[in-house]
Amino acid sequence: VDGAEVLPTEVLCIVFGYLQSHLVHLSAAAAVCVVWHRTAWQHCSDVLSFYHPKHTAKITGLSATCVLVGEKYGMLNRCPCVRELTMRSIDHLSNGRFERIFSHTSLNRLQHLDLKSCAECVNNSTLKIIGSTFHSNLVSINIEGCRKVTEFGFTSELVFKCRNLERIFIKGCYRLGDGAVQAMSAVLFESLTDVNMPGSQLMTSDGVSCLAKCTKLRSLDLQGLVFKHSSGDDALNTAITACTRIEELNMKAMGNCSESLLCVVADSLPRLRVLELQGCAVSQVTDKALIRIATHCTRLQRLNIIGCQQLTDASLVALGAHASQLETLDMKLCTLISNEGLSALRDLPWLSVVNVERCDKITDTGVIGLLLGSDSDTLPASTKRHTRNASWRVLNFGYCTQLTDRSLDAIYRLPGDNVAQLSSVNLEGCAQLTPHAMLRVLQQSSLPSHTHTAGLQYLNLAHCTGLQPAADSLRSAVTAHCPQMIK
Repeated sequence: VDGAEVLPTEVLCIVFGYLQSHLVHLSAAAAVCVVWHRTAWQHCSDVLSFYHPKHTAKITGLSATCVLVGEKYGMLNRCPCVRELTMRSIDHLSNGRFERIFSHTSLNRLQHLDLKSCAECVNNSTLKIIGSTFHSNLVSINIEGCRKVTEFGFTSELVFKCRNLERIFIKGCYRLGDGAVQAMSAVLFESLTDVNMPGSQLMTSDGVSCLAKCTKLRSLDLQGLVFKHSSGDDALNTAITACTRIEELNMKAMGNCSESLLCVVADSLPRLRVLELQGCAVSQVTDKALIRIATHCTRLQRLNIIGCQQLTDASLVALGAHASQLETLDMKLCTLISNEGLSALRDLPWLSVVNVERCDKITDTGVIGLLLGSDSDTLPASTKRHTRNASWRVLNFGYCTQLTDRSLDAIYRLPGDNVAQLSSVNLEGCAQLTPHAMLRVLQQSSLPSHTHTAGLQYLNLAHCTGLQPAADSLRSAVTAHCPQMIK
């Protein structure tokens, strides 16, 4: 086709997206030219693989589009090695259609099934089909948001039939309560490693206390769990004390999160790598609790304390001293955090994601201390301490309104290996920044020894009123020096 090569990749992706359910036409379009062929295989390889038998034997995972297209063209049976099936957010399939899809011999060895957000079409009858078809092999199922599933169907058709399940995700299944958790704990206690709770009002302390039997749990999601009575605290203490192998714990927006519970977490979970505390009661997440977590959970890699407004610099000092494996720290809206706390994180060798948005006590001194390993920017960059093993990936200083060009200069002065993977910078609301300093940071990627912004994909300068006079120049600089910029 004359001129086919000049069509933008973005346009081709949109066109090929519409063709995914028309396999013959998609394959024909992929044969137009080298550019079209490469683009089609980059963005629709899972579907195109059906049309080329040499690829089907290697397919181990199928998306919803692949399944529906494969069934339409009678090609599902070409894939003998399928272990994972993802059919999220589909609301138009009948149970008869599910039964036809699941009956294909290519799915006989299916181990992982994801039906998240299939709110209208997944019900007890669907679970009956799943339990009868995959009872011996299924190890993971996700039915989050499938609100038609009831406790009877979940327990009798799934839990009691699929006795090798290791990972169960039922968040948003609001008809499930204590009975569902009690059944999982009674039948799957030897295999269950990952579970998230339904978060329904039907959950009580009786159900949560049963989790103490699942001593092999590695991931526990308690988001949104609220008990009406204080007995819930004892149930949570019992469960966490027994499940000492937990590595990931989500306690977002938990109504029963308390200082004493967090101390139990610190004392009982030495393997903890991920802890989510966003949205917990402000008065309960205290310095005492977080210092204890930092001291005892030394394997911590990701910590989310967004909105925990009672935390002070003392917590960050403890993290800087003990959490040597910390990679991601989200502390947006921790308004008591200041330069001392931020600078205390300077020697964490793996820290690559920092979010201090709306921590309005942060000034240039704190940013310079974090990035350059010194609270002074008067010395040459070569004399600063650099103990980092990881590149910065995300820096979020949004609405830290006291920041000036000195903070931008700190980014400019970073060694190339410290920002080789920098993909996101948020400076929204930093009204004191000037165009000269911003252009200096953007343009340094054109120098052989600096690649600070070449990989930048996200840059937020909204409401930076000091930059508005040079908006056109900044856009040109982004276009010229940030080739991977998305937004």
